[in-house]
Amino acid sequence: MDERERGRGREEEEGNEEERGRDEEGGKEDEDEEVAQFKKCANVLDICNWLVKKPEILNLACQMLESQSRSVESAGATVGSAGPVIPARPVISISDDNIRLWDESVKCLFLRARNPSGQALDDLIIKIFNIQIYTNEAKGLLEKTRKALADFRNKFNSQVLAQIKEYKEVRNDQKEIKEYITEEVTEKFLGRQLGGANLSELKNIGSFEVLVNFIRESFRISWNGKNLEAVKLLDGMTKDLLILSRSGSNIVNLLNVS
Repeated sequence: MDERERGRGREEEEGNEEERGRDEEGGKEDEDEEVAQFKKCANVLDICNWLVKKPEILNLACQMLESQSRSVESAGATVGSAGPVIPARPVISISDDNIRLWDESVKCLFLRARNPSGQALDDLIIKIFNIQIYTNEAKGLLEKTRKALADFRNKFNSQVLAQIKEYKEVRNDQKEIKEYITEEVTEKFLGRQLGGANLSELKNIGSFEVLVNFIRESFRISWNGKNLEAVKLLDGMTKDLLILSRSGSNIVNLLNVS
């Protein structure tokens, strides 16, 4: 290679370096301009508007967040150089089988206690859905459970009062309540809840006989009208019952309802 060719090579290299320098300087100016624009943001809305105009930055931030979330989930720890990264909340999968088991268990629970303790409800949700009780999903399921029990109570108390009124029109004598409240009548009163239980087994182990007496006592204490406080005390009659469920899960028997 002669001197002229080496000279042209040096000129081309110098030209390339100069061009790269201009590009880097231009890029730095663009970056400084973006930073300056960002610093002008006065609130969250301004930041959002700025990001919308910078889709490449927004996409990069989303990719970084997703990557950090995956790292946290796999390592089981919170990491990050700019501050703590909150791990993504796990998605709880609630299957149809879980819902059917919940429905059955709430019915069986009502047969043991109309006003179960809050701890009993917590334990019920944990056992069925296998989730932490502080999660939003658990809170929603607890609320659903309370509403179901409240609906059962209201309809049961209304049914008792209506049946007493009908009974009084014929007999009007408490002495015959025992003969009036038979197994058939009890099945009518608790038909919805008994749908979640193994009725034949309840009769075999003596639990159903206690439920018959529970209906009789409900009649007596409601004879002169609604007496909710006295009705609550009737949980003492049934709280220790074994309630065998149709599915055989028998979850309610594991709960301390008082």
